[in-house]
Amino acid sequence: MTMPRIDLFTLGGTIAMVAPDEGGVVPVLTGETLLNAVPGLEGMAEIVVHPFLQTASVNIGFADVIRLAKSVRQAAAEGADGIVITQGTDSMAETVFLLSVLLRLDVPVIVTGAMRHPGQVSADGPANLLAAARAALSPQLVPCGVLLCMNDKLHAGRTVEKLHTSALDAFRSPETGPVASYVEGRIIRHMVPDLPPHFPVETETVPYVALVTAVFDDDGAMLDHLPDETQAVVIAGFGGGHLSEVMADKAAALAQDMPVILASQSGSGPVLEKTYGYKGGEIDLINRGLIPAGALTPSKARLLLACALVDKR
Repeated sequence: MTMPRIDLFTLGGTIAMVAPDEGGVVPVLTGETLLNAVPGLEGMAEIVVHPFLQTASVNIGFADVIRLAKSVRQAAAEGADGIVITQGTDSMAETVFLLSVLLRLDVPVIVTGAMRHPGQVSADGPANLLAAARAALSPQLVPCGVLLCMNDKLHAGRTVEKLHTSALDAFRSPETGPVASYVEGRIIRHMVPDLPPHFPVETETVPYVALVTAVFDDDGAMLDHLPDETQAVVIAGFGGGHLSEVMADKAAALAQDMPVILASQSGSGPVLEKTYGYKGGEIDLINRGLIPAGALTPSKARLLLACALVDKR
């Protein structure tokens, strides 16, 4: 009987970090070392390791994820039954969402990592990797898009956020809850999530989209000093999508020249569209050209907009 095949792409991160002679941990462990630390993987699948990056996830950018998406597509075309990607957790939610925009495959794609490095008591990397491998061999997850697997939960790229700096359950989906769970060695799917729009970007350079967060007593000065290469802006407004009057005027003027997306910094819930009518409220801003981001967080709205703009260049 032929064993199923999992292609493992390693990008570094806490799951691959150990401490040198002095100082904090750094990413050095290979994919083979990670696999050897996971009891139970033997006999589950043939695992093909791709050492893609060896870095902290704060260094991962658009070009890296676009190249990763190309490699994942190739692995699936060459016979992989499932894909597992390991990386650091700092930007993991962003990577999962961006891959959800770039990819539409008929095999599961699962991203995982660790909150505790291998030198800590109860390091969670091996358990997360085992659960991710099982998820990668679960065809019922194919309609769910790219998923994040941590702490025995699988979350959709569209909804998952890192909501704690160091807890094992740092990743949650505030609006929907997890898509699936890993229980007693099997994957239990709870729902099929909505997928973000699909933009199969091939170029490794995308238009620059600025992200500006409205703050207390904001005069909108940040909108006056955007980098010259800015082609669009996402504004993280207050509450349901609100700005001070002076910032609203500057945002509206900017919207005459480029796309300006109105998101909320609240953490969950969609941008409102027809409730507040004061100057700087969402009705006023939308009427003056700002585009509501729906329930997307500001960072995810920025990722989606950058991909969407590739076809408009």
